[in-house]
Amino acid sequence: MENNEHWLRFAHQARDLTGVTIAEETLCRFQQLYALVIAGNKLTNLTRITELDAFCVQHLLDSLTLIPLLQKIPSPVSFMDIGSGAGFPALPLALMLPESHFVAVETVGKKARFIEEAAILLGLHNVTVLSERCEALGQNPQYREQFDVVSARAVAGMNILAEYCLPFLKVGGLFLAMKTADAGQKELAEAAGAIQLLGGEPVEIEAVHHPGLPNRVIIPIRKVGQIPAQYPRKPGMPSKKPLTG
Repeated sequence: MENNEHWLRFAHQARDLTGVTIAEETLCRFQQLYALVIAGNKLTNLTRITELDAFCVQHLLDSLTLIPLLQKIPSPVSFMDIGSGAGFPALPLALMLPESHFVAVETVGKKARFIEEAAILLGLHNVTVLSERCEALGQNPQYREQFDVVSARAVAGMNILAEYCLPFLKVGGLFLAMKTADAGQKELAEAAGAIQLLGGEPVEIEAVHHPGLPNRVIIPIRKVGQIPAQYPRKPGMPSKKPLTG
């Protein structure tokens, strides 16, 4: 394994963060994912984070911070990742949780194609990629209220994300917003009315404990009621006119 010391460090950090030991074969696939991103970055602007250590922390470990929460949900988990970018957190989670199914939603066609090709090359049969607006997908009965978990990482403010994400959740499901602590607290307060309107209820914020991910938190929102039929609104409306409750 190339850069063996770096990847062993990543494996140890992942175990400390999640309590899960990464098998050697899976660790090799993480290395392959890194190589795919670096190669893909030459053709498409996938990420500005390309240095190995930074990539392992800011993309891979950051994605895996969701595992302790996912382990509390009966397996297999149906998981949707909104605004997946280059496939984070969907691809790392799919590597670690092969029994669960992951849907990566990415509107940028070139990025969506990268995720799809990477999943094939990594042998991930538990990943589906959709290159469509989440507002339209949220009104599609095939996806509306079908998922146990929906995540969003660096996509938009909480009042916008609530309208993007809550329509996909089954009642009882979790929306997991990956945020910085300061921004997350402020956005959560501003989005309180929108979250309630959309059938959500905040759960205790989960702090991320890793020196390379300072000030990071996961904000869980539980879907406790049916969402009104008119939400999500037409594509573009949630960001143009965010809900205020």
